[in-house]
Amino acid sequence: MQFTMLHPHRDAAYEGNDSSCVLRIEAGGQSILLSGDIERAAEAQLVRDQPEQLASDVLVAPHHGSRSSSTAAFVAAVSPTIVLYSAGHRSQFGHPSAEVVQRYEASGTVTYNTALSGALTLRLGGESALVPPQEFRQTHRRYWFARATPESARLHGVDIQGEE
Repeated sequence: MQFTMLHPHRDAAYEGNDSSCVLRIEAGGQSILLSGDIERAAEAQLVRDQPEQLASDVLVAPHHGSRSSSTAAFVAAVSPTIVLYSAGHRSQFGHPSAEVVQRYEASGTVTYNTALSGALTLRLGGESALVPPQEFRQTHRRYWFARATPESARLHGVDIQGEE
């Protein structure tokens, strides 16, 4: 496993969100880019100075997928297969922005949003192909969302049409 700190540099004069840590993790030939809350200025610097370091299989979208991040140049440089949006359920900020989601999806990226999926679990380097993340809300659904099997439905006198 290899960790590479891409941003900020020691002598960087960034403030606020653009001073966020950007870390690339590689394991078994697969990689994830943790981009913190960087915005356009930091993205532009990374694309200009370290484009070869950005390419990653998975990207945690910068600044939760806000409009102030994920420029076309950054999306192209990272070229992720999967994008993860770290966003709160019913967030007042509306993250991720529809414009940013469209930009990633137009490039063929599969997206996951913690606001919808809950916690995401991802493994790097364990398979020859990248395995999609596990979505907590899919694997730990509330019991009232469980589908009835035909057998259990019949036990309760319910006829499930078209299912065997």
